[in-house]
Amino acid sequence: MDPHEFWHARDRHASRAQCAEFREATRGPYDDVAALGYLDHDFGIVSSNQHATIEFILDFCEFEHLFDTYYGREMGVESLERKKPEPYYLEAALADLGAESALFVGDSESDVVAARNAGLDSAFVRRDHCEGVELSVEPTYEVRDLWGVAEIAGRK
Repeated sequence: MDPHEFWHARDRHASRAQCAEFREATRGPYDDVAALGYLDHDFGIVSSNQHATIEFILDFCEFEHLFDTYYGREMGVESLERKKPEPYYLEAALADLGAESALFVGDSESDVVAARNAGLDSAFVRRDHCEGVELSVEPTYEVRDLWGVAEIAGRK
């Protein structure tokens, strides 16, 4: 089997499975997304998930109005070289927003490393699923949820 065809099929299947989890209510948005509504900032999403998945979630959860730009991986093996911790999509989002700096928020080590690689501050959200994770790189901030991010953003 051609590896490019295989990876495209793998990405397509993964995206469909994640979208199905939202439709079936076995997965949903975090409750703290409401915190974004209290901030007067431009927002973007940079995800290692497939772009089609991000588009679906924004539409399904009715979050389009919250985000000015968003990036997920294109389906295919080529996009693996661009995903976090590489700053490729982060730099594209910054360009879309016309921003030179930002606070990159995430709940994985690759998010913190991607921020560092892009020369940005990072906020690591220590959610339940990453409670015991020890990071090999130190984030600029560590918070429990997006309300903590809102407090940080209010300071600047």
